[in-house]
Amino acid sequence: MTRFLAVDWDESELRYLSADVQKGTLNVYKAGTAPLEVPVSEEETAPAAGAVPKLPPLFAALRTLIKEERLDVNAVLLTLDRNKTEILEQTLPPCSEPEIPVLLKNQALRELPHFAEHDPLDFIVLTTAENGERKVLAAGIQLVFRQELVRSFRSLGKAVQGITYRPAAAVELFRYTQFVSDEPEYVLLVNVVRTDVEIITLNGRQIHSVRSFRLPEQSGLTETATVLADEIERTAVIGIEGDETSAIQKVFLFGTEEEWTQLTAVLAEKQLNAAVIEPFAVPGITTSKLLKLPENQGRFAPLLGVLLSRQSAGLPLQTLDLLHPKEPPKPRNYVRPILLAAVLLAIAGYGVYHWNTEVIKGLEAELASVKEEHGKTAAGLQTAAPAYQVLSQVRNWEIMNVPWLDELSELSQVFPREQDLVITRMSFMTGRVGNNPRSAGTIQLAGMVRDPSVLLKLRDDLQSKGIYLVRYPAPAPNPAGGGYPWLFQTTIYRLK
Repeated sequence: MTRFLAVDWDESELRYLSADVQKGTLNVYKAGTAPLEVPVSEEETAPAAGAVPKLPPLFAALRTLIKEERLDVNAVLLTLDRNKTEILEQTLPPCSEPEIPVLLKNQALRELPHFAEHDPLDFIVLTTAENGERKVLAAGIQLVFRQELVRSFRSLGKAVQGITYRPAAAVELFRYTQFVSDEPEYVLLVNVVRTDVEIITLNGRQIHSVRSFRLPEQSGLTETATVLADEIERTAVIGIEGDETSAIQKVFLFGTEEEWTQLTAVLAEKQLNAAVIEPFAVPGITTSKLLKLPENQGRFAPLLGVLLSRQSAGLPLQTLDLLHPKEPPKPRNYVRPILLAAVLLAIAGYGVYHWNTEVIKGLEAELASVKEEHGKTAAGLQTAAPAYQVLSQVRNWEIMNVPWLDELSELSQVFPREQDLVITRMSFMTGRVGNNPRSAGTIQLAGMVRDPSVLLKLRDDLQSKGIYLVRYPAPAPNPAGGGYPWLFQTTIYRLK
């Protein structure tokens, strides 16, 4: 069984619900809010138009919630407000269903300033005229924003399964109430989430239009009621576009009677009948006995709506899913013709190969002969290599003109006595060392020594002659111990 986490947020607050669906009933276990702490450096900087919303405060709050509230959830459903999406209401000419995504994408590229070709765009059909024209509501977000959401939730161990537009989620909750009429009837559904207001015009079960605006900051209950009443009246007075004979029949608000006492009174004075819908009391929703219902329940209506859309008992009414947007039909599958062509090509290739078998066998015999000749030549070179090395060394000895026997005699006079140092290995190499024109050869020494100071004295004595350069003989402990507790290796460079 899947446990869902529904999330909605604005600049300063996060709202969440934890619930699952069993036998067509939505069971809510946890509901609440959390503040979003925005750094002071970012509070004074207004976001640029079209910029990707900042997500670190959101996920910092979510990480704390998941840990403190022990939110054991498998999947995440997100609702986005008008500020995080780009909205396009468009009347399309007569067209088929598969053509709608293509026409909308082209229109969005022309009209939405921050929309790009690769950005996701989903839509719902609002009305369809007799001549085939369709009025649609489309919502789009930046692809980089969606990728960041999915990646960030994945880093929390949660998988995003849906991203929808908040007014569409609010309508999804409304369709489960007893106020929905199957007959054509225009009503206003008012969804207020803190300072964000969405006035949705419905015709029965069908969304007709959506209007969004923001309330003044830090407004009191009386001022809020007055502003809301004026906007609701303005929407009702304007009427229904394309249907002058119809009028708004009723206004519905999400929340409790106590929350909207002043607003319903003001609307009554304006001859507008308003009804309040308690979100958590909608049929098909149950709450845990341990759940304390939050204040301002209307803020959670979209979250309940997006959760209800996951019920297996019914299909969503009109949802916008920006994680899985509607796409135009894929082009014709050419895999089968390509596979057939590949098979024919393979048959032709096999025929060519079979026809050239004798040629290939001849080339293989010739290759074997070349390999045999190469082997004989390599054996001859291997036999001649030692002799060449000897001749090369003799030539170097002659070129360098170094009397090595005299060198050995001179070295024996400089070496310390046998009680201090013993030579276990000595090798001579003639020839220039590196790019040094003065080098005539090297002498490799290895042995045992009584004390490292003996090595230093040997180095100083040799170098004082002016024709030797001694590499520092780094001594190492002798595992055998005894009278020579140190081992050493060094190189003596003979200079011209």
